[in-house]
Amino acid sequence: MKPLITVTHRLDLPAAATLQTQLEGAELLLFDPQLFDQARSLGLGNARLARTVGPGFMSEVFRRARSDMAVYQARLDAVLAELLPEAEGCQWGYFNAFYALLNLRGYAALGRCLAEDAPAGAVVHLLGAAAPYRYGQPSGAACMAMAAALQGGGVQHRSYLYDAGQLPGPELPDWRSLQQRPAARRWAHLPTCFYDKDYLAAQILAAQGDCLQVPAQFYDVELSGIERLPLRPLGEVRAALGAAHQRQCEELAARVRPVVLHLLSAELRNEAFIQLQVQALVDALLLQFTLFHDVEQRARALPEQLLLSNHDSGLQGGLLSLARRHRLQVLMLPHAKFQNIPLPKLGGQMQCLHHPVQGADCRDTDDRRVPGALLRFGERHQPVPERAAAQPLRTLGVLLSGLSHNGLSTADIHAYLDGLRQLLDWGRRRGVEVLLRYKPTEGFPLLLQESLGLTPESLQRGVAQTLVAFVQGCDACLGYDIPTSAAIEPLMHAVPMLHCQLRSLVWEEKALLDRDVVPCLPLGECLDELDTWWRDPQLQWDFQRRQHARVAQRLADSPSLLQYLR
Repeated sequence: MKPLITVTHRLDLPAAATLQTQLEGAELLLFDPQLFDQARSLGLGNARLARTVGPGFMSEVFRRARSDMAVYQARLDAVLAELLPEAEGCQWGYFNAFYALLNLRGYAALGRCLAEDAPAGAVVHLLGAAAPYRYGQPSGAACMAMAAALQGGGVQHRSYLYDAGQLPGPELPDWRSLQQRPAARRWAHLPTCFYDKDYLAAQILAAQGDCLQVPAQFYDVELSGIERLPLRPLGEVRAALGAAHQRQCEELAARVRPVVLHLLSAELRNEAFIQLQVQALVDALLLQFTLFHDVEQRARALPEQLLLSNHDSGLQGGLLSLARRHRLQVLMLPHAKFQNIPLPKLGGQMQCLHHPVQGADCRDTDDRRVPGALLRFGERHQPVPERAAAQPLRTLGVLLSGLSHNGLSTADIHAYLDGLRQLLDWGRRRGVEVLLRYKPTEGFPLLLQESLGLTPESLQRGVAQTLVAFVQGCDACLGYDIPTSAAIEPLMHAVPMLHCQLRSLVWEEKALLDRDVVPCLPLGECLDELDTWWRDPQLQWDFQRRQHARVAQRLADSPSLLQYLR
């Protein structure tokens, strides 16, 4: 019976290559579609995409993870409040814990699926990094979750954890310079806001009053022209706070550990890895506890306003607790234009801003609606020419998002590829050029070539130019399956836009797609609408004018960031 080797992360591939040479006839099972290209580029043969549980399985994983996280956060808040009442509702460690749980649940489901599919007598070899789950980093979480599922299914398996290197030691902003200076008008802590950093910096600099940039150790974004605090090793910070703070940290760790353990233990059976993962999440909570007390001791005065990103890089809970204690106003900005991450519960102290074409309500960690406010970013809207004649549909641009949510794909890859095949077939029948544009940083061109019979040259046409140039070269654009913020560009450049939906979307995806602006249609209806446009260009032209009139009105109703800065 041929052995099976699982691959869930790009760093698994070198270990998989070595293991494949040692196990005769071993087959690689790839659980992230983007790994297909990476395996091919390393020359790995006998590799295939693993079967997914079904088109709705990740929707259920997301729903259950959010529900269980609400219970976890309530329990955690109650424990934290015993030492720091202002921690309640401030989302301490939520982001990282949520994605840890999501990965454990998702890969446990995939492991059960693998247990059903594995031939009798087959041995499954599982690979992972010898590290706990941390957002965006290699870990052994997927390996351990699948191992537990295979053990439950009675399937022979072996686990291999390799050394992926050490992360740098934890660091915190260095607040010591604030002891001798008056407060800045506002603080900005905006990790992951890479696309909009120039716009945000310009708006902050144009506002009255000064601003101080609070850095993040990971995913940091430097705002040009704005003073930035340095970072300082966590050990130095704790030593300066003294023995009393160290005892408080130890007491807090003892109290929160059972809460964290309860969240994770259902999907894991390896006791050593359970303790490793629990310790990582406990350490992340203690870091925020230290941050809070360091600011309290060092800062001579606090700002009136905090500008935060909804992507928590590890400091958000402590900063929000400071805001709660001192009644600071919080502006919560989206890290990529849309609020599709559950938000803290700060009530009227917090204003949540989002792009004018956000598709779903902002939600908090209890899945309750949070009022949002429109924010116009720096895009320039190109109006539809009033007197231009309707043009025939000759080129259709298909905007493909990345397929992975930090390692797990919400797409059913087989249905995904079949739908693209139908779009390409429609284009060939109608004489319409269908151009695919994948996300350059998360591409899978070899998978598309082998599955759809496309040439490298045809795929290169979609990515060889900027997104704006690509959109401007199309007569219409189509979003596909997983919504993408790239869909903003057709709307800004007067190119008609539809979205092709293959399955039920999770809330995190719905937020990226305003159905009142961009119709979201099943594949068959989408092809029918495109056929209508192809037969009668005037119908496409009428749709284009209606769609872009809505966009223009949304933008007109949306203030710039400057108008929100106190």
